[in-house]
Amino acid sequence: MNAEHPPNDDLKVLHDFLGAFDQSALAHARADLTDEEKREIEGLAQGQLTPEQRSSLLPVLATNENAIELLASLLKSGA
Repeated sequence: MNAEHPPNDDLKVLHDFLGAFDQSALAHARADLTDEEKREIEGLAQGQLTPEQRSSLLPVLATNENAIELLASLLKSGA
């Protein structure tokens, strides 16, 4: 992580969560996201989720490439 641009709390939580797993153990599925998952990812990108909502979303981000791609796209675009 770049020390000049510290991540917001949501990204730090995501980074710490994913860092707790061995990369080889993570699945790389490309399952379609539900509308609810999309809304939650949008909320995460905007910093609007509660800690409980973030915790429930992290497994989806850890196992679904579509979820990570959506989050990356939203963060890149400034959600």
